[in-house]
Amino acid sequence: MRIGLPVWEKRISPVFDSASTMWIACSGSGNDYHWETHDLPEGPMIYRIQKLLQLNIDVLICGAVSRCCLQLLNGYGFQVVNWVCGDADEVVKAFLAGHSLQETHAMPGMRNWGRGFRHRKGRCWQKGRRKQ
Repeated sequence: MRIGLPVWEKRISPVFDSASTMWIACSGSGNDYHWETHDLPEGPMIYRIQKLLQLNIDVLICGAVSRCCLQLLNGYGFQVVNWVCGDADEVVKAFLAGHSLQETHAMPGMRNWGRGFRHRKGRCWQKGRRKQ
């Protein structure tokens, strides 16, 4: 499996759309892996996606990603795990161990994402009522 991570200073880059470096964790059997490093092209988003296709990425783990870019990635068949932050090595280890990255490495403000929580009028609401 080839896991792509846009990286800035050994951490997951906060925004995929502006990342300049891609680390690829190439996993073999079990939880063993080695790193490859590649530069991402500047310019239109399709250039980045073509680079990911050339690199044979199976999974893309990233921080924030624009809606347009996410739709393109999904359209090309990439498995995208977004809203992730932290040390790239720790993130890959957690992913390969089967941990939910939304539980262990969610970006600030995204900890309850996908669990029925919504932010309305600056307050956190759950299933239509204000959370105490």
